[in-house]
Amino acid sequence: MSHNGRRNNDEQRERLEKLKKEKDARRKMFLNAGVIGVIALVMGVLLFIGLNQPRGVDYAPAQEIGGDANSTVMTVPVSSAGGSAKFYTYDSGGTQVRFFSVMGSDGKPHIATDACDVCFGSHKGYRQTASTMTCNNCGKSFAINDLGHGNTSGGCWPSYLPMKVDGNNIVIQKSDLDGKAYMFR
Repeated sequence: MSHNGRRNNDEQRERLEKLKKEKDARRKMFLNAGVIGVIALVMGVLLFIGLNQPRGVDYAPAQEIGGDANSTVMTVPVSSAGGSAKFYTYDSGGTQVRFFSVMGSDGKPHIATDACDVCFGSHKGYRQTASTMTCNNCGKSFAINDLGHGNTSGGCWPSYLPMKVDGNNIVIQKSDLDGKAYMFR
């Protein structure tokens, strides 16, 4: 083989090695991008799962007036409606209807169900964020002072629950709580 033939073979071998190195570099780049993509996906899933976990709220049973099971109303003490929302349950034929009370900056107690007329199917409820209640499903926030009058027409709000203050108690009709049971099934 002539000198030119060997040089052409050497050049061709060098070109092939260079192409192989470039191909290996591209493969590593795509592999790294794939690994990063999988890691990002896994982290996104874990974040989603973490944000959608129950938030560890302690629910206290609401009380019947005088402990009378035949009473048509439930009560919660006005004093329980402090600056932090207090969550309650009411047993409506085996369904635990959840609601909360919280004292607004207006000095009035505010009551609403722990579900909204839109997101209730998620069963995630609300959390308090300063002077608002925030939906754990869609993230919308609602001023505590508006609960009881701003949320009376339904929609994306903590669902309206009629109540009245009678002395030291907030009084809620059992029939109103029974009417919200569908939100917690």
